[in-house]
Amino acid sequence: MMDPMIRHLASAAVLSAFATLVAPAAAHAQPTPSLADLVDAAVRRLQVAEPIAANKFHTGGLIEDPAREQQVLDA
Repeated sequence: MMDPMIRHLASAAVLSAFATLVAPAAAHAQPTPSLADLVDAAVRRLQVAEPIAANKFHTGGLIEDPAREQQVLDA
């Protein structure tokens, strides 16, 4: 029977070797399309958020505008 300490060290060594071999492949994997779409939508929203907020601040526009929201949804 193997000493528990040696078994623990052997397990750690095997896991480290496995992680070293798998990590580069995982790092180069392409994100799933749904994740990529979500990230793209978030980027687009962040790109327009500041100019819209500045415009609303300077013009006194409403932050929440249900009529405008419905107009956009209907388009």
